[in-house]
Order: sequence, then structure tokens, then C-alpha cells
Amino acid sequence: MYDEYADIIIQTMFNIKNMNKRIFHSSKLSPSDMSVLGIITLLKFQNSDDHNIQMSDISNKLNISKSALTQIINKLEEADLVERVYLKSDRRSTFLKLTDSGNELFENEKKYLHSTIKIVFEKMGEKESEEFIRLVKKFISILLDGKEEI
Repeated sequence: MYDEYADIIIQTMFNIKNMNKRIFHSSKLSPSDMSVLGIITLLKFQNSDDHNIQMSDISNKLNISKSALTQIINKLEEADLVERVYLKSDRRSTFLKLTDSGNELFENEKKYLHSTIKIVFEKMGEKESEEFIRLVKKFISILLDGKEEI
């Protein structure tokens, strides 16, 4: 029984990853690109300073190599969505910030994603939506740290 559940969840996780390509509105960005923009936005609000988001912070949060992140940042920089910042006080480190167009694109994508998910929840109904969220949180909690969320 649990073997079958594990197989179903593994397939579902692959489907979710593939689904990412369909739920983002922008055709020029990949899910990885959007993840980087999202992490920069998240870290910016957590740190309340545009200039202290280092590439190492992003690679750690996304669990990707620095070389893979560099390729993504190069693409985002060429598209004028991200800017590398070098501070006079710390010339060895590369800091990142979103450009105005990067902020605008990310906010538009976030709104589009929000409305798409809202439609799904409306179709599921309130009770199933709440149960789904509760179970996903519990699943992730157990998977990541072995603790059951109460």
C-alpha cells in the first residue's frame, strides 16, 4: 500500500514540476528563472536592503550550484531583469537586485499565478482546499524535518 502511495507521489511531483512550465504567463522565463526572481524578492523583504543579496544566499536557498545560478543570472541580466551590484566596502562579493522591469515582471507573474491557483481552489471548494493545504503542509513538514505539524 505505502509503496503504491510513494509511486503516486513521485509521479505527482514530476507532474507538478512539468506543470510549472504552463502556469507562468511569461514565455521568456523558465521556472528556474522565476524561482531566482522570487528568492531575490523574498530576501530583499527579509533583509530590507536591496544591496545585501548575495549569489551564495540564492544558491543556498534554491539548492543549486553557483555555476548554474551564474547562467541564470547572466540570462536575467541580459533581459534587464536583474542587476549585479558591487559595493565599494566589499568588492569581492557580488550582490544582486531586481531592476524595475524585473520587479514589474515578477509582480505580474505572481498575480497571474495567484489567479490561476484561486480558480483551482474555487473548483475544489473550501473544504477540499483547506484539507489539501493542511495535508501538503504536513507532508512537507515530515519530509523536510521529520516533524509532524500540528
